[in-house]
Amino acid sequence: MRCASRDRFCSGAACESVGSSGGLIRAFRPSSSIWRSLWVYLNLKQRLGQAKAFEIMRVTILTGGVAQWNLAYQTVEKARSFENLCDLELEVNKTEPTRWNTLEVVDRTDRRFEVKVTRCLYHELARSLGIPEITPVICQIDNAAFNAHLSRTP
Repeated sequence: MRCASRDRFCSGAACESVGSSGGLIRAFRPSSSIWRSLWVYLNLKQRLGQAKAFEIMRVTILTGGVAQWNLAYQTVEKARSFENLCDLELEVNKTEPTRWNTLEVVDRTDRRFEVKVTRCLYHELARSLGIPEITPVICQIDNAAFNAHLSRTP
């Protein structure tokens, strides 16, 4: 993968790509699953074209992302409740890969939880790599996982 700040291929050291806002993005190490996914997408896009590459990565990112989400949100260890989900959303956003995002809690009651993401590093990284079209797939992980987490069980 070509590093924007160094104009050469990544050697496996920590990423220091220049974001479109001009600041440095230092969030993803090459061992990160999202970093690898974006690298694969860039290569597939070159070989197969955007449409086929996007569909392959959509399935891959959603499948792996939902599994990773369930591990981070401790779906086996903790009871599935709205309160736990809200608490875990704030905890995960301090410790997991989303820790580099900036968010603010707009509203939190026993029936409503609204968070506004004011800076999304996934979007900045994808945009800096010239593949902003992949960003909604990352967002779909949360949509799928949140809806599944709160679904009723028998």
